[in-house]
Amino acid sequence: MTAKRMSKARFYLGDTLPAPASNGSETYTQVGGTVTVNGPGPSKQMVDVTDMEDNAMVFLSDVPDGNTMTITGFVDETDAGLARLEADAFIDNARRWCRVESLIRADNSVVATYDFLGEVQDHGIEHSRGSSVPINATVKISGPITKTVA
Repeated sequence: MTAKRMSKARFYLGDTLPAPASNGSETYTQVGGTVTVNGPGPSKQMVDVTDMEDNAMVFLSDVPDGNTMTITGFVDETDAGLARLEADAFIDNARRWCRVESLIRADNSVVATYDFLGEVQDHGIEHSRGSSVPINATVKISGPITKTVA
């Protein structure tokens, strides 16, 4: 019987704002305290191009939309990546390079890396007495997503 592996991910924000045109020399700061990283997950709209004489529906795909990704975690006032994420929520056009590292191996080594331009759309903190302070953020993906398999 094989052991089940837990899915894990790390989220990073690029250090340069505004983002450079290419991602070749960007350095990143990890957003600490993350519990879930949902995304990236691109999708394409389908356009119906069925002709009246076709005997089946015909579709063409539109350009891919990177959609949004969400991050949840817990506030750590000393974390530089979290401070950047919070600050970006209040800056217009704060698009920067983002990176998600997917770790599903037992030794936590990186299986795949996703690089994309993103902008923090919203950021919220929940306050409740006697508990850790959770954070929720949404990042809108702009442009292509580059996947690198390790």
